[in-house]
Amino acid sequence: MSEAPVSEMQGPQKATAPRSRVESWPAILRIPWLMLSEFVDHVLLEPHREGRLRAKDWPVGVVSIVVIAVIAYIVAVALILFSAPLRAALPLYVSAGGVSFSFPRALLWIFLVLLVLSVSLLQTAAMHVATWLCVLVTALTVLITLFVGVTDAELGAFSSGRLATIAASILLVVFVIVRRRSSFAWWEFAVVFGLLGLSLAFSIARAAVTASPGGVDLGPITLSVVMFTIGQLAIPSAIAAGSAVAELATSSALRAVGVVRRHLPVAALVVGLVALLSWRAWVVVETVRAGESVAPLQLGSSVALSALIVGAWLLLARLRGSRVASPPSATELTDKLSGVAQPIGAGLAITFGPFVAAMLLLQVLFGYLGQADWLTTASGAIGLLSHSVTIGVTRLAVGVLLLVLAIRWAQRQRRVVPELLASIGVVVVTLSAASLFGPVRWLWTSESLSIVATIVCTGLLVWFLVARTLTVNRMAGLAVALLLTALFQQRDFVSDPLGAVLGFTGVAFVLFGYVWAFLTSGSYANEGSKRYPKPARILLFLASTLFGVTVLAYTALARNPDSAINLGAFADVGDQIFGTAIVVGALVAMLRGVLSDREPELDTAGKETDSAATTS
Repeated sequence: MSEAPVSEMQGPQKATAPRSRVESWPAILRIPWLMLSEFVDHVLLEPHREGRLRAKDWPVGVVSIVVIAVIAYIVAVALILFSAPLRAALPLYVSAGGVSFSFPRALLWIFLVLLVLSVSLLQTAAMHVATWLCVLVTALTVLITLFVGVTDAELGAFSSGRLATIAASILLVVFVIVRRRSSFAWWEFAVVFGLLGLSLAFSIARAAVTASPGGVDLGPITLSVVMFTIGQLAIPSAIAAGSAVAELATSSALRAVGVVRRHLPVAALVVGLVALLSWRAWVVVETVRAGESVAPLQLGSSVALSALIVGAWLLLARLRGSRVASPPSATELTDKLSGVAQPIGAGLAITFGPFVAAMLLLQVLFGYLGQADWLTTASGAIGLLSHSVTIGVTRLAVGVLLLVLAIRWAQRQRRVVPELLASIGVVVVTLSAASLFGPVRWLWTSESLSIVATIVCTGLLVWFLVARTLTVNRMAGLAVALLLTALFQQRDFVSDPLGAVLGFTGVAFVLFGYVWAFLTSGSYANEGSKRYPKPARILLFLASTLFGVTVLAYTALARNPDSAINLGAFADVGDQIFGTAIVVGALVAMLRGVLSDREPELDTAGKETDSAATTS
């Protein structure tokens, strides 16, 4: 059993330079360094310290499995970052007919290893979790194995490649049954990886040899079909990845004003507020003049959305019997976002799991039974799971469920999470209803929300100036609100530099979200329960993160989102849902503090939040 480092046992440590050394620097160097180091520490390093995996009380062998998975993750990220030079340096397979794509043929087996590794991590974890999840994951693994096997299509239903995948599936089921009630052992992963890897590699190699006399290179085609089919299982993580930029934008606005407030005189805050107001006024005027996604109806729907979220918060406070004067702070909302993004993303994409399983089963039946009328009919019925109406209804139901959960948890005196769920629920219900029942020309946009927020902040500033009630606390709160609206409207500030390197922004946006989640969202795996022990949680976390970047790497190298799954489009959905909810919620919390002349919470260091609202 590995021992945890002393630093981990003592909890998160600050990653700033020693104060004794910095204090001796000249002020012109000391103050900028302290501001920069504190900003980087709070925005980037603190989320990693609090959300990373901790090597404490891990069973024997888990460290080795984690190292293997992390190396594979780095390889997948490197394939994305260097996709352009790899395509230029390596021979490309170019598809003929159907969905056009080109792919570096030499990387085929790397992707096979990454896929097998992801599935093996998932299957090994599922052996020791709740029974229902174990059955679902094992069935999915068997379907994936048989699906790859049908590509080896010699004369007759059973070729060598197909027999290999059938045998592997039977052995896998037997192994799961035998080990189901045993404790986790590291060699289980080795057995599953070897079993799946050998059978799939043999099947693909056999299929390629069989097809080569006809001049068909079946390897890249098989990879494309597999990626397009099972790649849809990465949609939940892509939706959750869309929350990363909004989380970073909110945190950056809070910390930027915080370091200015702590290290510079009030005059600097005044200058910054004037600069922000001038910047926002110029952006608003230019946006309106250009007519970019802004119309009177969109401004009205932005106000209505904000009013609905405020109303939901008031209802939750009333149910809790607490003072409305103590809503969650923007910092508290941001800290909780990553914890709810993944399960909500899974709920929003819940129809894709059955759809993928049904498509895999259908393709296996087609491979073994040939064309049949009932299979064609079943194919049409399965397609309903991915229909836009089905997806819209499902998301509407998820939004309603979030509102119900928010109400129930508020009644149990829980705080922060109910407000966050209510904000997300309002956004999801609004978007789903708009997609189902009518045109979306009236629907709010990031530009319209930013304009409304800027107008409100400007109006409050003018009011406080006229009434001579403008305080330092109010200036700080308005500065955060204005900076947050600016970053929200220009939130491509993170993905655009990566997009310039990669060649297209969609992949860059998802990549940032995936890497951010990998670095900051593993804390749930640091604890275990009887139904979900710690080793299983660790492997589930690694499987999800590795599979997502593997699908994204294939998209980057194929240079055609339609040849796999366009994860960028689903990350945009997550950005629209989570970004809008967290930004509107943070603005509501910040402006509530401005109205009550309360010092904004700009730093979480050393602070603990109450589980219940304060009363007087």
